[in-house]
Amino acid sequence: MSQNTSCQNALLEWRDNQPFSTQYEDVYFNSENGLEETDYVFLQGNNLKERFQNLTSHNNQNFVIAETGFGSGMNFLSTWKLWLEYAPKNAYLHFISAERFPFSREDLQNALSIWPEFQPFLPELIRQYPMLITGFHRLNFTDSRIKLTLMFGDACASYTQLSGKIDAWFLDGFAPSKNADMWQPELFETMAKLSKTGTSFSTFTSASIVRKGLQSAGFEIRKIPGFGLKREMLTGSFLNKTKTISSGTPWLNVPQPPSHQRHATIIGAGLAGCCTAWSLAQRGWQVEVIDRHSKAAQAGSGNHQGALYAKLPAKPISSSQIHLQGFVYSLNFLENCISASDIWDKCGMLQLATNEKETSRQATLVDTALYPSSLIHAVEPLEASSIAGQQVNCSGLHIPNAGWVSPGKLCNLLLQHSNIKTRFDTYVDRINYSDNEWHLYDADNNTIAQSTIVIVAGASESKRFEQLSHFPVKPIRGQVSLLSTTPQTPTLNTVICGEGYISPPLDDQWCFGASFDVKTPTNELRDEDHKSNFKKLQRVLPELAAHFETHSNKIHGRVSHRCASADYMPIIGAAPDYNAFINDFAKLNKDSKWHFDCQAKHHPGLYVNLAHGSKGLITAPLSGEILADILNLTPIPLEKNLINVMNPGRFIIKNLKKGTI
Repeated sequence: MSQNTSCQNALLEWRDNQPFSTQYEDVYFNSENGLEETDYVFLQGNNLKERFQNLTSHNNQNFVIAETGFGSGMNFLSTWKLWLEYAPKNAYLHFISAERFPFSREDLQNALSIWPEFQPFLPELIRQYPMLITGFHRLNFTDSRIKLTLMFGDACASYTQLSGKIDAWFLDGFAPSKNADMWQPELFETMAKLSKTGTSFSTFTSASIVRKGLQSAGFEIRKIPGFGLKREMLTGSFLNKTKTISSGTPWLNVPQPPSHQRHATIIGAGLAGCCTAWSLAQRGWQVEVIDRHSKAAQAGSGNHQGALYAKLPAKPISSSQIHLQGFVYSLNFLENCISASDIWDKCGMLQLATNEKETSRQATLVDTALYPSSLIHAVEPLEASSIAGQQVNCSGLHIPNAGWVSPGKLCNLLLQHSNIKTRFDTYVDRINYSDNEWHLYDADNNTIAQSTIVIVAGASESKRFEQLSHFPVKPIRGQVSLLSTTPQTPTLNTVICGEGYISPPLDDQWCFGASFDVKTPTNELRDEDHKSNFKKLQRVLPELAAHFETHSNKIHGRVSHRCASADYMPIIGAAPDYNAFINDFAKLNKDSKWHFDCQAKHHPGLYVNLAHGSKGLITAPLSGEILADILNLTPIPLEKNLINVMNPGRFIIKNLKKGTI
């Protein structure tokens, strides 16, 4: 991954109402007939109208388009419009586009506002348009019927990181003579890997480097008359002539789900389970959520409030990139799907430096300028006090788009989807696979449910299932302190994070903490944890702490147990068959770099969404989207190298390489 998470903006000049790229010395579109060119080259070139109309007859509810240059977004908006006109209402469009130099939000608005045809769609695109951060950004439109995955970065590098198959390619971007870096053999080879037999493509150019590159990669080429004054352009389809090459690491491949009737059973009604249920329900799946408690979010997801932010390191690594992209996804998800003000608030967050080590870390983060200032910037005590509405005695980082979320209320809202059914007070004691489906049993061996697809999202409790007992997950005790507001309570305008955290009050209740205890399993409230939470508060907000001290006899709280894995990263994906992994990959004991040419064996139809720790608000919504894409055979909204970090089989492979199995 790039060490710099900030994107370089497109450098534009405006000539006759149209954007001109000074980086490539070319126009993005012709303001007089740009729409007609898009329709001719890409929509007609890929025969999209007819293909959209025929989706139902082909029993395929998903259609995936990939584009090599998002530019002004004209191709996407034109496709969006065509989809709504001709695709069946139960079908889903996935539009994927790469952009090395993305427009700013303002430039995008200016570039597209000249087209009245786009006015029904443009405001929503502008509203959801992401911060200019490298990586994948998933946006949802038209009640999730249309999904846009924007990949900010080099086109070839981005598509190398994509998991999924494509139905049609828009080979756009500046001409090979202007943008030679993109039109390379590596791009065409990557296209072939992501294509299936019959995948179409179209492009405005007929340059020999493009024609020969596509032919060499296995595409059939057709020359047709170009648009306007252009003599020729290319269209064609993939013939699947390329040889399949083994990755050598089959445990990292995403296994194909079994045939199903778009029904799933989810065990666990915390954030991970509810987000997964919602993402599937939005795609038309029928989902049943089963939980042992009397209602949702009664374990680790049941705290009154949680801080919505990502603690960003000065030197980005894979885990921090997952958290950053998860934060951006959660923010977009909440802004566009959750309108209730008592569920979340984008009030911003101050991450305060309460010691020399943190002060030094924050200074390094700012000096390296790895993140855009719109995401995070430094503040001195005076500015921090103004933002907080209270006296703050230390410097820090301000994340204006952060805030707080009530995870319990969010879970309850997600479960209200019409495609989701819930069954509470139901304890699943064991699961067993027979006759091509999973059987769920209670402690008396009575059948609770049967399902082809089962997703286990029960945190540390999931280890009780024999198939998942090998996962190195552990509960981490956390205690938050709660105190009712009074008319005399000082105001707080933003979330404050130091050694602990506190949010502006919700429902006349302050929530602050939290303890972090890996050794104590008890659920009992402890006075020493309240005292510890109070001391953390004193160091960052002395005025508020002084007020709380006068009401300390009224403090109460809640204990829950976060579920964390051995490497503190989530576990998301298909559940590996432990014994098969050990047998099939035993050679890793002697050679950790052994190249395997086989398929990794997983339990058919069994998936997990576990171990989000204290970061569930920024990883659970994205994990639900990831699992929904895995089950729908649609492209995943996260880079392969980041998906691998969360691969459920990683612990078995690591232990085989270490020789501990």
